[in-house]
Amino acid sequence: SVLFILSRYGGTLFAVFFPFLLARFLSSFLYVPSDYLAETFSISPKISCVFVVISFFAALFSFLYIAAARLFREAVGFMTAAFQLFESLPSQIESLSEAAKRAISLFPFSEKLLRYAERTFPLITEKVSGMVSSFAAKTFPSMFLSIPRILIAFGVTVLASCYFISEKDAIHRFLTERLNQKVLRFLTSVRRSLVDTAGAYGRAYGTIGVITFCELFVGLLFLCRDYALLAALVITLVDI
Repeated sequence: SVLFILSRYGGTLFAVFFPFLLARFLSSFLYVPSDYLAETFSISPKISCVFVVISFFAALFSFLYIAAARLFREAVGFMTAAFQLFESLPSQIESLSEAAKRAISLFPFSEKLLRYAERTFPLITEKVSGMVSSFAAKTFPSMFLSIPRILIAFGVTVLASCYFISEKDAIHRFLTERLNQKVLRFLTSVRRSLVDTAGAYGRAYGTIGVITFCELFVGLLFLCRDYALLAALVITLVDI
């Protein structure tokens, strides 16, 4: 029954709990500057945690906005060039078909080969057109429909981060008092193992990804300046 619930509602459960898991992860390292500000300037821990969380997300949003604006500009240019190429694709396939017919006419059984080519090339054009149209029809509406869900998840993450930071000691005391010591030690060891394993894994892949992205971005600036950031990001994600 558990596997059935996970297979059926796993995506929904993940979407619901992911903002809280992300907020818990962020609170583990945002707690230090928040606590430092509260002790240094003798202000309320809640005020300091709100300031730290808002500053962190403001800096993150600024960075993402600059990167997304560049990526959007490059993606628009790339899609414009791709659609122009797509519009010229039928004529190019037609010219390829004519060239293939001339080449096929030199071989034995040329009539059968020509009939096969006449059936094949229009099908190729139709399938390519259908694939592009289907991709555009499915991708773009889903992107716009997911914006409200992303905004809600973002708001929940900010609020949950503030709560986890400001109430970290209270949450730790509550768990210590309510949970059995064996269970608490087990959960602590599991958490430490996950942090060590995921941290090492994340650092390794993060280092490889950053180095790969920087190398590709600098190199592509000299080759295709208009799409350097987009190409470097896509290649990095696929490569690692």
